[in-house]
Amino acid sequence: MRYRGAYLTGVLAQLIWAASVIFSKDALQLLDPLSLVVARFILSVMLMFAIGMVVRHFRPSSSFALYRISKHDAMLFAAAGLLQPFLYFILEGYAIKLIVSPTMAEAFLSTIPLFALLISLLFMHEQITKKNIIGLLVCSIGVALLLFAGNTNFEIGSAIGVLCAFAAVLCAVFYSIILKLIPERYNTLTIVFHVQAFAVLFFIPTWLLVDLPDFATTWQSWLDSGMLGRAFADVLYLGVLASVCAFLMFCYTIRTLGVTRASAFNNITPAFTALLMLIFFGEQLPLLKWIGIVVITVGMFFAQRHEHNKLSE
Repeated sequence: MRYRGAYLTGVLAQLIWAASVIFSKDALQLLDPLSLVVARFILSVMLMFAIGMVVRHFRPSSSFALYRISKHDAMLFAAAGLLQPFLYFILEGYAIKLIVSPTMAEAFLSTIPLFALLISLLFMHEQITKKNIIGLLVCSIGVALLLFAGNTNFEIGSAIGVLCAFAAVLCAVFYSIILKLIPERYNTLTIVFHVQAFAVLFFIPTWLLVDLPDFATTWQSWLDSGMLGRAFADVLYLGVLASVCAFLMFCYTIRTLGVTRASAFNNITPAFTALLMLIFFGEQLPLLKWIGIVVITVGMFFAQRHEHNKLSE
């Protein structure tokens, strides 16, 4: 039952993050990438603090009660916060802005499972089965179909955007590894809150150096655009659902299933993004892209399978 819950939270987190790519793309018409991530994570940290303290008062044993962390473990939380959200979301923001299509951007970001598998084989002691590897490779074929099938124009955008996407992928992989190393005694909300709180400590001085000098001009352009309410709605979605709900769910998935198997869920994000683009923006999918979605689903099934002969013990 515990594993079924981890599968469900993994899928739901990817669905929320798939939609967040679209909301981010919309918000970036008005906000700079750094301003966007600072706003969303300040909002998420404030929300988690309020929830965590209320739950701690009424239900101290709940997974959503907020507690302090020990000084001994603070470096792990700080390192996780530095990698993701801080570096990951700055890099992802620039990748989404510089890469032409949200689906294309998400396809690059979906290489996280392959890098996670490589890192696990080289440095971790997780049990990885042949079926896990086959599943990840099948997922990769599905992502390739989703990305390239039916496209006559392979324009991607800035090469810097692609580099940002792959740098974000590496940050996400090492974040997952550090998250797995955090002691089991900490509940889910305590972990996510402190990781994001450390990230905010990195975000704020960076924002003060990069965006504050032009903030007066930027604020006036926000007011003149007439899009401020729309941008606020985007930030609300990103701060509440993408930065709180999805992070809590995927934290549980990683700590239950391990880095390699949890990272496999990233393969379905491009499929969700493509489906959402179809539903809300009418971006049509040719037959081969639908086949790609089916292949990703089949690959996900194999990526989560167990067998007795392990590749690593």
